[in-house]
Amino acid sequence: MTPEEKGQQTWKQNIEKIAGLSDTLKDDRLANGIIALDNANAFKSRGDFDSARQAYWQAEECFRQANTLANGAFLEGLKYAHSCYLDFAINTDPVFKQCMTEVRDVIAKTPGILQSDIYTSLSVSKENAGYSLRFGDEAGLIKRTKKGRSYQLWNNP
Repeated sequence: MTPEEKGQQTWKQNIEKIAGLSDTLKDDRLANGIIALDNANAFKSRGDFDSARQAYWQAEECFRQANTLANGAFLEGLKYAHSCYLDFAINTDPVFKQCMTEVRDVIAKTPGILQSDIYTSLSVSKENAGYSLRFGDEAGLIKRTKKGRSYQLWNNP
């Protein structure tokens, strides 16, 4: 079990200690995930990319929580929210594009640099850099390899 899965399991167990909270929270998380996804798409269409990025993150997190509380029943919703977020990052978000350009340049000069060390070389916030590195790895633009409490970063051809 990964640390993330263990954390989700503990979170769920704590919620289940309060009678009725799990079902109420599951319904709330699902509804909020749908609303956040709608908001993200609206922000994206208006060109408000910072708000869109935050709303896509919120949608994914809401679906993740609803899925955990429902023992995996909302996995398809979670996958859909994640795919919308990934598509936004790769194809629309100017912060992602700027960050990936900078990251790839830094990695070219220092292959294997730790993620924890690259932040000072980037013009975007640590939060936006982390988001960009996560999706850059998923998209195959870079490779992240776990090393201690950080990741080593490599360019993919």
